[in-house]
Amino acid sequence: MKIPTLLLLLSVLCAALAKSTLLDKFDKASSKNGNVVKLNDRSYDELIQSPERDFGVAVVLTAMDERMKCIPCHKFAPEFTSLATQAKRSKNRDSIVFASLDFMDGQPIFNRMGLNTAPSLYYHPPYSSKGQLYDFNRNGFIAERIVDFVNTHSHTKFRYGRPVDHTKTVTAIFLFTVVALFAKRNWKTFTKPFLLSKWSWCMVTLIIILTMTSGYMWNQIRKPPQMVMTKNGAQYFASGVTNQYRVETAIIGAIYALLASTIVVLTISVPKIQNTSKQRLATYLWTLVLVVTFSVLVHIFRMKQPIYPFKLFI
Repeated sequence: MKIPTLLLLLSVLCAALAKSTLLDKFDKASSKNGNVVKLNDRSYDELIQSPERDFGVAVVLTAMDERMKCIPCHKFAPEFTSLATQAKRSKNRDSIVFASLDFMDGQPIFNRMGLNTAPSLYYHPPYSSKGQLYDFNRNGFIAERIVDFVNTHSHTKFRYGRPVDHTKTVTAIFLFTVVALFAKRNWKTFTKPFLLSKWSWCMVTLIIILTMTSGYMWNQIRKPPQMVMTKNGAQYFASGVTNQYRVETAIIGAIYALLASTIVVLTISVPKIQNTSKQRLATYLWTLVLVVTFSVLVHIFRMKQPIYPFKLFI
């Protein structure tokens, strides 16, 4: 009875040592690259396909070479490295390995997986080569969302605390001080007339309305990407009315501003023109601007949601 028991203990011990060796190997490799293992096509299969792997793997397939011009890849890299650094300092550091595979180092892997966009982030649970794909278009590039994604598919829970950036705070204090000094020094000539003018408050209110309706607050909450690179080039408009990119917000805000300015001109400025011919010409011109601009807006929304009945006749 003692010999089988001893053999069983030895097999368990050997298995544990093998797992520790695999983890130790990739932990040492990650310590040389900001806690992110830099893989190639061979080490990728060794890490992901290993049946002895008792830890999870978060691996990003990226394209950092300048010739690839992958802006999202360069944007995501610091977030991924920051998350890996904090995870490796936590008490659960032995339950996950963070890795990256660049296109130039692993083209066979990209071809085998049928990937034509980057970055692509997968989380592979322990003992499983099947990965869960992270949706960058919906969730964005920030580390907090990556933590939520990993925690959803992992039994081990991680936390991420974003490092405090004092640069923005110092800049805000400096700008506020400059504005306050300027307002005090020019109280009679500029500040007081500005505060008592209805047009000043009208302009401020209009700017706030245009900013909010264009999706600025949604961007601050959801942290979407600037845009997305596809095989057909840059994509500036996200599909669906519940998603958008930062560039899209700027474009929509500019269109709203032009529409609002057109209405203001047609209702306030044009009626004040004394010359009848010039007034008629201005009316036609600004009405044309209004129609064309609104048509562009409708076309954009139709691209985002083709099933919506934007046509006059269905």
